[in-house]
Amino acid sequence: MKWEKKHTLEETVEWTGLPESEMEPFKAYVNGKTPGICGTYAAAALTVLMAKREEVVTQTMDELLKGMEASIEYAFPYRGTFYWDVQRGLNDEWKKYGYKTRFNLFSEKVTPSLLEDGVPVIVGTTAALGSPYKNHWIVVYQYAFDSTGKLWYKAYDNHGSITTVVPAVQTLCAIWLEKL
Repeated sequence: MKWEKKHTLEETVEWTGLPESEMEPFKAYVNGKTPGICGTYAAAALTVLMAKREEVVTQTMDELLKGMEASIEYAFPYRGTFYWDVQRGLNDEWKKYGYKTRFNLFSEKVTPSLLEDGVPVIVGTTAALGSPYKNHWIVVYQYAFDSTGKLWYKAYDNHGSITTVVPAVQTLCAIWLEKL
């Protein structure tokens, strides 16, 4: 039996975080592989966003996708991408700039404050919590609370949308970069 719960944001909310315009370049980056490599897309997009924020010169999105895929998706002989896989790929790219990844199991505990500071966050949607995205990595760049106090995220989903809205209740894991 499939357990999936559709949550719909049915009201206008005030979004806080990075400008949506910063996500425009990612519209062209659609994960078309089977099985997907969403962890690689999320890590590459986060790298591009953080490089701009921190004024660090790094590779292009295309170069990052090519370079990160092997270290994130194929380093170990299992299917799927776990948070430590995404962390490894990001750490490989960012250690030379004096950054490391941070992780929190509960995205809602850290994501709003990080976004208020202009730090984008990779968040994992989770099938076990009813996400229609199943187990998937997205880059969250805005958050909002609805009138009932429910937390929502706006994200680049690497399926072709930069305005995907997901309820935080269907996510676990937050990964972000921090200066050492």
